[in-house]
Amino acid sequence: MAWKKVEQENDFARSWKFEEDGDLDGIYVESRKVKSKSGKPITFHTFKVEDEEVSVLGGTILDRNIDTIEKETRVKISFKGEKTSKAGNVYKDYDFSVWE
Repeated sequence: MAWKKVEQENDFARSWKFEEDGDLDGIYVESRKVKSKSGKPITFHTFKVEDEEVSVLGGTILDRNIDTIEKETRVKISFKGEKTSKAGNVYKDYDFSVWE
């Protein structure tokens, strides 16, 4: 017997960086809930943008909007920056639109 290091696979798509990549215009593929390194649950949302799948880390605003749509829906997501709630918490704000 010997120790074998266990490697964790990262099978998530490339992260969409709104500051660099701009608005996301793509097709909603799926959402996956995982545990963060600290053990808290987080959600990754996957979209198909042109021929590439990309992922976006969820948050309250984004998760609520995505919960209202079906898979294969075309969406446009625009990052509006960080805002502060009435309770003093900082959150990321987005404009979220669906193609009809």
